[in-house]
Amino acid sequence: MEALLMRDPRIASRNPNIFTNYDGVIADLLSQAQTNAGETRDLREKCREHSERITALERKVASGNVSGAALARSAQMSGDSSGGSQNTELALRITHIENRTADHEVLLVENNRTIEDARRDVGNVKRQLDTNQESARRQDRRIESIEHTLALRNVTLADLEEGTHISVFFVVMRGQYDALLRWPFRQKVTFMLLDQDNVEHVIDAFRPDPSSSSFQRPRRETNIASGCPMFCSLAELNNHAYMRDDAMFMKIIVDTSDL
Repeated sequence: MEALLMRDPRIASRNPNIFTNYDGVIADLLSQAQTNAGETRDLREKCREHSERITALERKVASGNVSGAALARSAQMSGDSSGGSQNTELALRITHIENRTADHEVLLVENNRTIEDARRDVGNVKRQLDTNQESARRQDRRIESIEHTLALRNVTLADLEEGTHISVFFVVMRGQYDALLRWPFRQKVTFMLLDQDNVEHVIDAFRPDPSSSSFQRPRRETNIASGCPMFCSLAELNNHAYMRDDAMFMKIIVDTSDL
């Protein structure tokens, strides 16, 4: 500009404020350039922050600690603050993360359902085991007979000598053939606790008392039990092979010779 004026001084003489005007224009351009540079820096800083936020979200997704709602909010924030290609790249990454999060949520639901089913099955098995154990302790052992319905009832500790003996009781039960049978029940009954080494069995027997209500025709499901309250001492039980692997075998002999 100065060279132009030096070549043609008439320009300056026609407009003496020309330098002042151009100085103002240049100052405005410099100010706008500085403003644009500041906005560019701000955009770059925001892009860096969004990139860090996306990286953190990806790590959270990998560890299963972020939800789809959080990803959506981050995507919206990124879309409002960035422009053009940055938004597109961030949106694609967030979409990928959302898909992975949905897959993780489905797997978590399926795993939780599997765990609940397993817990339910374990609970059912445990209840069944408890029921079976209780039945093994208390349930009458039926002795199948066409003539009479009988049962063996064993009690761990005898009432008369608590803590010292095993008791064995014989029970007459109601059966479908009772109307055809002779009453009272009169057959001799023999109890035999088997020694699993076949060394020394424990044997006891009794003959029913015809006058006892225990051997009359049952009016209820079972009559009053009768038998041997001191059948075998615990000391004798421990000194022989009557019990092995938590199993004990009792043999019942009913004499039917006088029927």
